[in-house]
Amino acid sequence: MSELKLYELSSDYRDALEALTDIEDEAVQDTLEGLKGAVEKKSINVAKYIGNLNATADAIDNAIKQMSARKKAFQNKSDRIKDWLKKNMESCKISEIIAPEFTLKIVNNPAKVVLGDSDLIPKKFKTIVRTIAIDKNAIKKVLNSGKEVQGAGLSQSTRLQIK
Repeated sequence: MSELKLYELSSDYRDALEALTDIEDEAVQDTLEGLKGAVEKKSINVAKYIGNLNATADAIDNAIKQMSARKKAFQNKSDRIKDWLKKNMESCKISEIIAPEFTLKIVNNPAKVVLGDSDLIPKKFKTIVRTIAIDKNAIKKVLNSGKEVQGAGLSQSTRLQIK
């Protein structure tokens, strides 16, 4: 016989609890205790599985951080060597090197705007940016004190805590 699934155990326990709670028989109480024990055992095993999944996710996060750091180190090294190569080509007054696999060429970047004193910039080039932020903590304090805040309310949910 295969082991029952948690949802099956939960269903059996709820059904037995509904049907047998009014009866004061010791056998009934033993049956309920047995079903409760099976649900608890299965729940503990599910919680252990959740712990394993969280540990795997943490290991993946660590691997991602290590790989990101490694990627950044390679990119920085590539940028430094590219800059070194450009400086050497410029110092030798070489603007282009043609090789069978690729071409090295020093080219001009597109022009970019460099700002000095922003107060001297004419208004037609300025845009007013306005941001509205809602202070949820302040709203929560008011709502918790028993007062109402139009357009806001409190929502209470539950979570499973595994310690």
